[in-house]
Amino acid sequence: ILADTSNCLLFVGLCRNDEVGPEHALTADVEKWKSFHVPMVDIRIGNLDADLVNEMLSHRLKLLPHSTRTLAEIVTQKTEANPLFINQLLRSLFDAQQITFSEKERRWKWDDAAIHRRGIADNVVEFICCKLRELTIESQQLL
Repeated sequence: ILADTSNCLLFVGLCRNDEVGPEHALTADVEKWKSFHVPMVDIRIGNLDADLVNEMLSHRLKLLPHSTRTLAEIVTQKTEANPLFINQLLRSLFDAQQITFSEKERRWKWDDAAIHRRGIADNVVEFICCKLRELTIESQQLL
């Protein structure tokens, strides 16, 4: 039998270390929670190196690493190898059909030049805000 968890809350916060200083509201909240002895785990995730970005794309697209190298270089440049930004960028490339599956060749295809030319926000927050603006007004109001 599981313990009663009706009074539990799981909070997952995500921020860039260089954007949250001592005066930031999140810092004050974290300090307050610590004063109440709220158990916390701080996991810091840095940016990936170019080889890891390529490995990530290779795995995701089920292609050999040499096939995804150029795409990985473009993605690394556009996202500064931020893993969260990479995932959002890939999702938007799939949604925009800039990465598509070729039934004929039975593999994922893309146009490096078109992806390189694609205008992309400077950071993940701006990128997500742009994605939210694409939603219907009703969906935006619901959020």
